[in-house]
Amino acid sequence: MKLSVDGAGGAAESSGELLSPGLGVANGLGAAFELKFQLELQEANRIEAWARQHLTPDPHGDGGRYRITSVYCDTPNFDVFQRTPGFRRTKFRFRRYDSSPKAFLERKTKRGDRVRKRRSEIAAEELALLSTADAPPPAGWVGDWFHQRVRDRRLQPTCCVTYERAAFFGVGGSTPIRLTIDRDVLGVANSAWNIPRLDSGHDLLPGQVVLELKFHLQLPELFRELLALLPGQLSRASKYRRCVELCGLWTPPPVVDSPAIEPLTVESPAIESTIIESPVSAGSPEGA
Repeated sequence: MKLSVDGAGGAAESSGELLSPGLGVANGLGAAFELKFQLELQEANRIEAWARQHLTPDPHGDGGRYRITSVYCDTPNFDVFQRTPGFRRTKFRFRRYDSSPKAFLERKTKRGDRVRKRRSEIAAEELALLSTADAPPPAGWVGDWFHQRVRDRRLQPTCCVTYERAAFFGVGGSTPIRLTIDRDVLGVANSAWNIPRLDSGHDLLPGQVVLELKFHLQLPELFRELLALLPGQLSRASKYRRCVELCGLWTPPPVVDSPAIEPLTVESPAIESTIIESPVSAGSPEGA
């Protein structure tokens, strides 16, 4: 079987191909999972050396390495960033690999460690079709589904993130597995429907990298062995959220102080005054 990875090659269209885990869900390969770790640079170098011994480098890069540049979309109210109900589990983005003239429209949905992706390949200049949400794209355009989400959810470009990825793949049982290491993560604000070339920006993860293990159904034995070399704590780091924060794109609303409430005083022959307070339970908003 041919293995299609989620690098510059895009999603496989033939049922005879194995897909990268997040893309393979719709092709009957079962639920896909993604475990994320945040590592120091020296740790990442050790894990990459392990990957080169046990897995195959992504053929779309130089020794498995290539640069990804992604533009993330959000609403004017930053509903994705704020995890507003209906927005908290899904991200919409468009990305380019290295200096390719192609772009990919992506929707990534995540529930816990379970992940699912939908993506379409377009020419980079076709991103301009998304800038007018009220004007329908050409009939039959492959990115029509993304255009509909932009219109219905009032999405707009918010920020741009770029990083160098080292990617490796293999097969666990009968399904594909994938390991990626993201270094040199930079981010800037971006409100245009294009993918800029970034040579500088905010350092989103100074001195650290992001490692992701991707697989179907259950953790493969090969990754079980690797876990012994990894931190026991999974990372919930989000490149998008970190970029929004460092770029100062979203400011939390000011906290309004509640008016002071004078304590209730009860006269007692034995006690001159007693302050009666309501206990805060662990299940109440105040105790959360």
